[in-house]
This record gives sequence, C-alpha cells and structure tokens, in this order.
Amino acid sequence: MNMSTHVALYVSQVESEDPTVEYDPKGNLVTSVTVNITNLSAARAYRDYGQVAYNRKIMRTVTPLPIFDYCLIDGVKYLPLERQQVGLRNSIMLKEAGVQ
Repeated sequence: MNMSTHVALYVSQVESEDPTVEYDPKGNLVTSVTVNITNLSAARAYRDYGQVAYNRKIMRTVTPLPIFDYCLIDGVKYLPLERQQVGLRNSIMLKEAGVQ
C-alpha cells in the first residue's frame, strides 16, 4: 500500500454562547496523517452500492484513525461516509463536501 497522501483530520466546532470561547469556523485539527488515497470508480460504486457515485475516495491506513467530522485532501473538504476495519487495516469511504 503506497502511503503518500498527507491528510488533515478535523472535528467540527460548534458555536458557543460563552464569549470567552474563541470560535473557529474551520474546526479543530485532530491530526495530520499520511495515508493511501484512491478514487472510487463509478463502476465499482454501482457494483458495490447500487448507485453511480462520483467524487468519492477511499482512504486506507494500517493503524486506526481517531474519530473526525471531515478531512482536507489537497485543499478539498471530504466527509466520511463508511468505515471498515479488518484486522489492522482500516478503510474509510469519503465523499466530497457539497456534492450530491
């Protein structure tokens, strides 16, 4: 597995009524990791999930990742859709934010 893509994982931050809490609309950075990213083809999406889906990626790691709300890959925001863990290997399907 070629681990060559740098990904920043974020947790969304909610607005607070407390004036002492500083609000950052970008959210809080959980961690930055180097992972394997591949595109999910429309043919495979149709075969495995029954629908043609574009702008989807699969993120694979050997170690477990912390829980995150979204990630940035090359400046593009992606949301996690589905997580799988088999033994030590983890895979997360990602969907580009704002795209149906």
